[in-house]
Amino acid sequence: MSSHHVVRDEQEPAVIIASPPGKAFLQLTEMFEWSPVVIVLENALEDFLKWDTKLDVIIGSTDFKTKHQEELEFQQPYTFVNAQQNPLTEALHYLAEKNHKTVHIFTAEPDFTIASDNPQLEIVFFDGEMKIIHSKTRLYSKWVAKDTCFKIFDGKINSHEHLVEKDGFLKATENGFVNVFGETEFWIGEKLN
Repeated sequence: MSSHHVVRDEQEPAVIIASPPGKAFLQLTEMFEWSPVVIVLENALEDFLKWDTKLDVIIGSTDFKTKHQEELEFQQPYTFVNAQQNPLTEALHYLAEKNHKTVHIFTAEPDFTIASDNPQLEIVFFDGEMKIIHSKTRLYSKWVAKDTCFKIFDGKINSHEHLVEKDGFLKATENGFVNVFGETEFWIGEKLN
């Protein structure tokens, strides 16, 4: 079994696995290299246990924990949080209480409304196809390779630079910085390779 436990720092982005990561699995395994706090929600636990890596926190029902007690033995020590409400909400509250600043959430169904309930956290979603970032400043700027594709998920933009609209995406026209200017805060996804 591989272990990702090295030195902890709540300034490092935590990882929440809310559903199996699909095509984003490569990004997830790369994140394990920098030893994040790993939180697994109940509905993703069975897939996670197949990966032969260590988790730190499980969020779910007590019945679920009891049912999987034997499988979880090799994960000791870990923290179990009994989900009184939405498990993802519980995970974000847990991270906020531990003073984390950034979280990467692997989920097939990103919920963009959670940012307003958790303003202290920088939230990044990985949905299997896209890495989706919350632009709170109404400006998204990044150096990218030509043909990198972006998509606006939530919010309105005013304009963009070095991008062309094509097939529902914003596509980088050259190597260099792309800029997207929002009318309000917005969520922007970068297509994963």
